[in-house]
Amino acid sequence: MNDSNNPYSVDESAQLPPEQSGSIAAPGRMRISVFAGAVISVASAFPIAMLLAFFYRFPIPLAGYQSGMAAVPAAAIAVLIYGIALGGFPLLAIIGGISGWSVHRRFEEPKRRRRWLICLAMSGTFVTLLILANLDYVIGPW
Repeated sequence: MNDSNNPYSVDESAQLPPEQSGSIAAPGRMRISVFAGAVISVASAFPIAMLLAFFYRFPIPLAGYQSGMAAVPAAAIAVLIYGIALGGFPLLAIIGGISGWSVHRRFEEPKRRRRWLICLAMSGTFVTLLILANLDYVIGPW
């Protein structure tokens, strides 16, 4: 049967050249960006929480809100507790993964992509921890 006259037949040998296929053609690179965003987001939670505790305040489990230099080591332990016991790490990984996906879709140049990925993933983590630091204003003391 000859499908050369059929207007609905699909030529399966036709493919887009690499320069027209965009970043979607390389799903492995997309996975790397999503994974890198998740890792950056989770890993940056510790220094961001310590900076928040030093300059602003941070909720420490069983101790309340603390600030200053004495709260810095406790903030790192608090991130570990919030991340493992209360599910904070999966939330941060999802936020970082979305950051990696959006940066990969937007930027083609690897250097710009890396810079934006780090900036966006850490910004998502900062906003999340800032919400945690101000949660008593929303739901009351806890």
